[in-house]
Amino acid sequence: MDKPMAGPMTRCPSCNGTGRVNCMCSRWSDGDVGCRSCAGSGRSACSSCGGSGTGRPLPVQVSVRPPSNPRPY
Repeated sequence: MDKPMAGPMTRCPSCNGTGRVNCMCSRWSDGDVGCRSCAGSGRSACSSCGGSGTGRPLPVQVSVRPPSNPRPY
């Protein structure tokens, strides 16, 4: 069991696997950086991966229909 059943986790394309992105406060024109989201670092958790750095697997619903002509055993 080397690999998880869902397949290998890939890097998040939004943060390139770091789990952090530039915080909105770093885009303000006053040059000051720091807010509660980034705790003054200028980088906040990626909203695409939740800060994990890996892509989130999408839930998939698999439907299975019984055969139209079942064979007796």
